[in-house]
Amino acid sequence: MKKIAILSSSRVSAGMNTIIYHLLKSCYNNHIESYGILDGFNGLMTNQIIKLEYQNYLSIMNQGGTILHTGDPRDFINQEYLEQVINHYYQNQFDCLFVIGGHGSYNIARKLINKGIHCIVIPCTLDNDYSVGYSSALDTLVNMLDKLYDTSSSHQKCTIIKIEGCSNNKLIKDVCSSMDALYVDNHSLSHPQKLLNKLQVCYDTSNNAMILLSSNFNQGEQLKNFIESKTQFEVRYNDITFLYRGGMPNAYDRILARNYAYKAIELYNQQQTNQYLKLKNNKVIAVNII
Repeated sequence: MKKIAILSSSRVSAGMNTIIYHLLKSCYNNHIESYGILDGFNGLMTNQIIKLEYQNYLSIMNQGGTILHTGDPRDFINQEYLEQVINHYYQNQFDCLFVIGGHGSYNIARKLINKGIHCIVIPCTLDNDYSVGYSSALDTLVNMLDKLYDTSSSHQKCTIIKIEGCSNNKLIKDVCSSMDALYVDNHSLSHPQKLLNKLQVCYDTSNNAMILLSSNFNQGEQLKNFIESKTQFEVRYNDITFLYRGGMPNAYDRILARNYAYKAIELYNQQQTNQYLKLKNNKVIAVNII
């Protein structure tokens, strides 16, 4: 009987459980044995593996988070760890490893493929707008920003908010623009006076300002102190990066998760492994990893 393993890696995103659910459903319909690896690649290194029966996981379809838990793929830069992962994959006689995660997970899968392991990568991250979880996170983010804006404008304050997502992501920047918020990354502070000038314009027009910090900017408190030292503004700093990773996936992410999962099993049945999935013209396609 065919036998696959599923793991979720990188930081959690809404829709991971939905992907797992549809993978299990498709495995059940195609008579494929499915196993779950706990704690990301770490679970494969330590052989933390459980049997997944579709009938036992009917309730996870719209549940936030991941029942398999997750881990940081950066740990597996270490060659010794990687060898243990490979050994346990073969000991358990898996035919293919289904990896749910982001860019770091993709890189580990690529290393495993180079060692002869069959992998299919399903994108579930906040760093790309074609990934499962991104749309749900964006909905939650906009809702939270609306509430913070109401508070900021009522008290005439400058509010600094740290958010997650790739710093080059156009959709996040568009959200900033639609809310008259300033987007700040490491590059922005190379011209601090420009930032202060923009803040002054915000105050001149609406008596408040909102600054969104990219996830790679780690000096939020220092920025708060800098603005307070150079202006008369009252400044508040909020880190909300983990508040919109959880929660139930929205309708778009549920549909996308289903389509990705079914495509992944279709590829597996056709023996077309070592692929990652992506959207092109609203259609799920597979791209060779190597």
